[in-house]
Amino acid sequence: AGKKFPTSDLPIYLIAQFVGSIIASAVLLLMAGTEIASTTGALGSVGDVAGIGMVGIFIAEFLGTALLMYCIMGAVVGGQAKDAALSIGLVLAGIIVAIGGFSGCGINPSRVFAPMLMNTLVGNAAPWDLFPIYVIAPILGAIVAVYLYDFLSPAEE
Repeated sequence: AGKKFPTSDLPIYLIAQFVGSIIASAVLLLMAGTEIASTTGALGSVGDVAGIGMVGIFIAEFLGTALLMYCIMGAVVGGQAKDAALSIGLVLAGIIVAIGGFSGCGINPSRVFAPMLMNTLVGNAAPWDLFPIYVIAPILGAIVAVYLYDFLSPAEE
């Protein structure tokens, strides 16, 4: 099932993800203003919220992304697309509740990058030292989820 996404679509998909998240963070900045943004959630920026360290953040982001990707594979690839939006949304909400208080729940490198960029542009602090974790953990989590789904799901006919 993991082979259904053409690699030729990946660059445009990634560009769209990053452009969309930058626009969203810019709109949030316009709504909140720089003063509020520096004290209230830092524009949705992530970080070591609970003091769990880099390994803890890696585990939270890896597992959160793996669970979300596995749900997406089951709902969309598995032919359950009728209820996919609700299923994926509820799983995402659960993941946010489960790991948000520990890592800020990035689970998408573009979702992490944009708030960090906006915070940096307006002079607020951004945890750039943690950025590699927020890139590597979700990518590995998604890859593992795809392979796990392919391994556990019945063969397609």
